[in-house]
Amino acid sequence: MFDRNLKPADRPKHILQTFLYGYLYAAENEHNVITPGLFFTKKVFDEQFTTNLSYKDEQNVKNTIENYYDFENEFIPRIRACVEEIFNPQVPFVQTAVKEACSYCDYKTLCKR
Repeated sequence: MFDRNLKPADRPKHILQTFLYGYLYAAENEHNVITPGLFFTKKVFDEQFTTNLSYKDEQNVKNTIENYYDFENEFIPRIRACVEEIFNPQVPFVQTAVKEACSYCDYKTLCKR
């Protein structure tokens, strides 16, 4: 999720957003198992429909995310570091080298892309 070398199309944005929801839910409901999932309405009538989130590891093996807490210790420090960097006045803004990312950016006129 936080690998800057990934192209925008390869970044698992849906997992990042779902983990953010998991983090917020956990703040009010700690110790409950949180099974993150997404409900894709276009796929609801497919035979293999599932709300499970999954990812591929370094060996390209598909893994299902069954409990948010299994990933929390890695996710929280990384999301905090990302937000701290965004708001750190000592870190200058640098345009992305991946220009495809700019095609969907609402702020592309600010950096003249």
